[in-house]
Amino acid sequence: MQLSTIFIYLCFLFTAHSTRLLPNQHHFSSRIDPPSNWREQMLLQVNDVRRKAGILPVSLSEQANIMAQKHSEYQASTNQMTHDDPSGSLGQRATAEGLLWSSLAENIAVGNLNVSTAMGLWINSPHHYANIVGNYSLVGFGVAGTGDISYWTQEFIHFLVV
Repeated sequence: MQLSTIFIYLCFLFTAHSTRLLPNQHHFSSRIDPPSNWREQMLLQVNDVRRKAGILPVSLSEQANIMAQKHSEYQASTNQMTHDDPSGSLGQRATAEGLLWSSLAENIAVGNLNVSTAMGLWINSPHHYANIVGNYSLVGFGVAGTGDISYWTQEFIHFLVV
């Protein structure tokens, strides 16, 4: 397989989404069993990337974790990697979780992944990397799947200043 074909496949497989504006709840069970501290591992890796870029760290948000987890579970339930969700747009989902925000970004990935491999894919993708080092203060993570396939979600939030 040519390198250009692999690159195109990865572009379709690993997409990034970002929005600057603005919920129903869907909860699907996850059958994968990541290590109990996987969110802390991912937070350390995200903040390491940000530190190397000279950017302040982000903090883990329980509301953002819930939002990301629901989105990962939705993707796993449909066997489809997507930024779309019946609960609404990225902004609508954040608002439904009680987050006051001025900008948001979302990274998603699917495959036989763990924290390090998912982060490696995102770091090596310009759009995903831009989300990781973007002007955000909060982050949330989710993962769900069946068997060897897992759906990973990162939510980045910049607070609305009122």
